[in-house]
Amino acid sequence: MLHSFTGGSDGGCSFGSLILDRSGNLYGAAGCGGAFAGAGAIFKLSPAGRDTVLYNFTGDNDGSGPVGPLVRDASGNLYGVTEFGGASSQGVVFKLDPSGNETVLHAFAGGADGAVPTAGVTRDASGNLYAPRLAAAPSAQV
Repeated sequence: MLHSFTGGSDGGCSFGSLILDRSGNLYGAAGCGGAFAGAGAIFKLSPAGRDTVLYNFTGDNDGSGPVGPLVRDASGNLYGVTEFGGASSQGVVFKLDPSGNETVLHAFAGGADGAVPTAGVTRDASGNLYAPRLAAAPSAQV
């Protein structure tokens, strides 16, 4: 075992697969715990098992409850979804840069764009992101 989450500031409820970088670090989403009332966190585990929280969700417009595996691009940016939070409290698609700055790329509104994504994003060769969401269609380009 590399790390045992406490459910506190280091996160908890880790959902989805971990992704691996060239240095052997693992990245993942903790759907609960974190520094802000259990809104979740994005973390990195070193090959030695050292846990580093890269971002704590606040549960507001930045999202809450990250789910699914993350996607990493060649520049080291991480992409993912939260199940809740955002401008309409229906979840967000986010980008986290290597410095730990989060950008909300899309806030689900609960209408035609869907709501409450329950799995991670997929990134195509052109850099487009697709997120499964609750709605009539199974996924949406964001």
